[in-house]
Parts: sequence; structure tokens; C-alpha cells
Amino acid sequence: MRSESLPLSSVRAVHWVAEHAFELLGDYVFHAESGEWSHRNGLPQPVARLANVDYSSGGMSYPAWEGTQPESALMDYLREATDIVQFRAHRASKSAPALPPTFEEFRWFPLPGEYDAPSRTATASGFS
Repeated sequence: MRSESLPLSSVRAVHWVAEHAFELLGDYVFHAESGEWSHRNGLPQPVARLANVDYSSGGMSYPAWEGTQPESALMDYLREATDIVQFRAHRASKSAPALPPTFEEFRWFPLPGEYDAPSRTATASGFS
């Protein structure tokens, strides 16, 4: 059964991302060859992969992984994210990765160092 606080928690989470996610850009690396972002200290591969499914025992087996958390964890995650932003804001890298010119003509998102924190304005092509 879903609690009444889930919709409110979800709205708070979306609001937090809209207001603060750009502050974490410096903690991520953009891989132009794949178009993916990864955390500098994160896992290099997703935890759950089809490649980990095994049928050699006669049935399907795969490593255990709990992919969901109870909804009560959402507010704790928001508090933790706020603490991280406050702690890392002064340490985040502001340099943008060098990207080939052919990639730049299709890029629609700002990179670290291309946003103006007070006004939340990005200077990358397509942002104002």
C-alpha cells in the first residue's frame, strides 16, 4: 500500500533535482563515444546486466541485487543529496571535457563550467 506522503516526496525530489542537480555536474564524467555520464567514483558497469544471467545449471540464475528501496528512504536520500551538494559545491570540477567539433554541433546540454549558478543559465548552444 502506498502512503499519502509518496506524491509529496516525489514532488520534493523533482524540485530538488531542478534546483540543485547542476551543482553535481563536476562530479560526473561525460563519455562522448557512448553519450553516457558516469560518476567519478561510481560503478563502471551497471549492477544488473543481462550478461550476468547464467543457464549452465539447467535453470536461470543471476547475482542477487535489490534494485528498489522502500518509499520511506526517499526523504533520507534528499537529505543526503543536500548534504553532498553543500559539502562538494566548492570542490566540484568546473572544467568541461574536450569534445570533437563534430560532437559539439549536436550537443544540446551544458557541461561543467557552462552554467551560471545564480541564474541557472547555461551558455551551451540552445540554452539562455
